[in-house]
Amino acid sequence: MDELQKVKPHLAWITLRNLVDKVQAKLAMTAGLVDGDPSYNHSVHQRSLIWRKKLGGVNHRDDKERMRIAQSLFSGPKTNGSSASTAALCFLHSSGGHLVTDIVSEMRQRGDEIAHSRLTLRDVTQAIDCIEMTAEREEGIKALANFLNLY
Repeated sequence: MDELQKVKPHLAWITLRNLVDKVQAKLAMTAGLVDGDPSYNHSVHQRSLIWRKKLGGVNHRDDKERMRIAQSLFSGPKTNGSSASTAALCFLHSSGGHLVTDIVSEMRQRGDEIAHSRLTLRDVTQAIDCIEMTAEREEGIKALANFLNLY
């Protein structure tokens, strides 16, 4: 198996974690948990965190309670029956709903583990080899690795 084939599953988990963040951020905006234009108000990560905190953070709420809280954000008079709230509620009732409400998100965990795992010099040199970059950028990346005493 070549190196690229070994890396693809890792990239997939990071991509899926990114997807979960973006959906949670959109739900936070749709639920009115964040005011204003998403392009400058909060980053996707911040909005995703606001969503997760609203559902109870890492407190002892169970997954069913978290889903109930999520669904309640899109029903009732405050939503005015908006199409965005209706779409969000339909999404939460779909097979994807629990992926953004469960206390433990496999996609978030696996993506975080890969993105924040132990880093080796081999990882850095493989990354450099996989991406086209200027000599200046390559030198900069090597300086980063050197600063961490990877060389």
